[in-house]
Amino acid sequence: MEKIAYIILIIAVVCWLIAMIAGMIAVFPVGIIGLVIMLAFGLLFAKALKERLVSKKEDRYSKDIEK
Repeated sequence: MEKIAYIILIIAVVCWLIAMIAGMIAVFPVGIIGLVIMLAFGLLFAKALKERLVSKKEDRYSKDIEK
């Protein structure tokens, strides 16, 4: 049940992003600013996700502290 909800949310987000990108391309000169901002947020999100996935050692430390 939870996996189905996540799949629906992912599909909705992908559709929403495609609609945003299409809208920004439609208003080309001004839309470039929005595309650059979306790219910057995407890069920051990818960096944070990568750091979170790599930090297995910190997870183990925080689990030991809570006990």
